[in-house]
Amino acid sequence: MNKSMLSKVIFLVVALTVFSAAAAMADTAAIIMSGEQEYKAVRLTPEIYNRANRDLSDILVLDGEGTPVPYFMNSYEMAWDTRTGSPYHLVSMDSFVKDGDTYYDFSAETIPWMDIQATSIHIGVNSNMFAKDVEVLGSYDGLVWDYIQTDNLYWVEEAFKLDIKFEKPLKYTHYRLRTINNTSELVISSAELIYSTYDAEQAFFTATAVPAFEIEERDNSTIIKLHGLMNVRINEMTLETDDQFKRQVYFGERKSKTLYNLTVGSDNYQDLTLNFGGYTEHSDVLEIRIANGDDVPIKINNIKLTYFADEVVFKGQGSEYTLSFGDRDARAPVYDIANYKDLIINEGYDLLSLGDIKIESALQDASEPRDYSFAFNAAVVSVSILLGVIILARLRRSGQS
Repeated sequence: MNKSMLSKVIFLVVALTVFSAAAAMADTAAIIMSGEQEYKAVRLTPEIYNRANRDLSDILVLDGEGTPVPYFMNSYEMAWDTRTGSPYHLVSMDSFVKDGDTYYDFSAETIPWMDIQATSIHIGVNSNMFAKDVEVLGSYDGLVWDYIQTDNLYWVEEAFKLDIKFEKPLKYTHYRLRTINNTSELVISSAELIYSTYDAEQAFFTATAVPAFEIEERDNSTIIKLHGLMNVRINEMTLETDDQFKRQVYFGERKSKTLYNLTVGSDNYQDLTLNFGGYTEHSDVLEIRIANGDDVPIKINNIKLTYFADEVVFKGQGSEYTLSFGDRDARAPVYDIANYKDLIINEGYDLLSLGDIKIESALQDASEPRDYSFAFNAAVVSVSILLGVIILARLRRSGQS
């Protein structure tokens, strides 16, 4: 083997070794294919945000042969303009009492050329001192009713909540409000529907998660340390507790809010939700501080949150696809598909699920330089073995001659 050939072989060994080491640094999750739409999408989860680059530059969609597939990112854009359309007043149709609960039926005057859409419902009441669980049902004909959700409404001193925000936009023409255990004889005198494009957009991209957390008591405060939320755009976080309290809570970037869980007679009113508004934590631990003063610390049973999930949209022509991420040195791909993303969004796509994540890369901050010592050492060992084989072969040929 001449020197030129030897150099080429050594270069090839080094390149393959380094490439193999780098390729092993990407995490993957199988995309579970389904649906009939031409385009497919998967939503990023908190674990993916934790392990991916902060700017998501390392996200790749790979086909069955490991070839990158063009995609675009469909993301929630924070809007400063949160105005809503004019309220749609509902007409009172009936009210009745059954098993201690009071029911109120309302209907909307239908407009043939327009769908009645609503992202929330606002009620008018006859009292400014109440706290009630209210169940909302919807119907298209006033005969068959679908359960929508139950929420806590109240008006106690300066605290009040008279709106129920729906989890997604609704198109019902009839609404039934059931005040549960209405011993105080609360009267719902009016109701109106509200549609907000801002709320509708939020609802589309909102996903839920239950983060891991631990509690620490320090300086007359309860410190809640949440894990697994790095690079996640947090929308809201709700505390679950049975304790009665009213205390100031500090969270996010210099935000604070008074949370309370109080009882008035036999009724309970509460606000246990912190609005993060898309706040993103870039460290491994997110802290929330509850100022206790001289009171006994609150026992937190659980924490639930909603976050804004980005969707990776691609053309799914095959049966096997993989989502890849975690390559700290990746450059954000630029695909032509992004130029006609609005057409694809309007056409619609199938939202798919992801399989379990296969972790290959060590979790580290994207700003930290990658350690290539393993790849370098592997390359040195490979070259040494190759040189040894070549020298041994030459010695054998010299002995034979």
